[in-house]
Amino acid sequence: MWKGISAIVILFYIFALLQNSFFVHFNLFGVVPDIVFILYFSCAFFLPKIFHYPDRYGIFWTTFLAVTAGFFSGIFLYPNLGLSIICFVVVGFILRQIQLSLLRKDGRYPFLYFLSLFIISLLGYYLLVGVSANFLTPPKFLVFFTSKTIFSVIYDSVLAVIFFYIYDIFSKNNPNTRQLKLFR
Repeated sequence: MWKGISAIVILFYIFALLQNSFFVHFNLFGVVPDIVFILYFSCAFFLPKIFHYPDRYGIFWTTFLAVTAGFFSGIFLYPNLGLSIICFVVVGFILRQIQLSLLRKDGRYPFLYFLSLFIISLLGYYLLVGVSANFLTPPKFLVFFTSKTIFSVIYDSVLAVIFFYIYDIFSKNNPNTRQLKLFR
């Protein structure tokens, strides 16, 4: 368990560094992909299936992922450290509740659920950041959802789809080794 926690912290650190150093050069129309949020959403969406943790640990993992992503996002990207942590926690708990209600009986999540939840979560995250950053100046908040925000959602969605298919490829190659195989 500690290896997984350490790996997740290191992954968030590497992704935050990549977002600030490497992906800055890949901005389209002034938009840089938010790969820290993409990693956070992918981990929150797929880790329950990977680690087989019961629902009682879901609150721990959701909080841990949100604090880790918010910490590295806050240190490297936003001027307020606590703001990004709070936004990630709110988005994470809402995502977890929706995810539990949409789980199929076979334990899989269809692509449509992933993409729609990603877009809703990303817009909710932008909304929370916009409201909290422009709390004292409401007219600035009304201008927050522009064509740049729409393009940012599209750009991040393309990268999230790539993450989804990478996970899908690796999950098909890694069958569940806990299952008893009687016949080959």
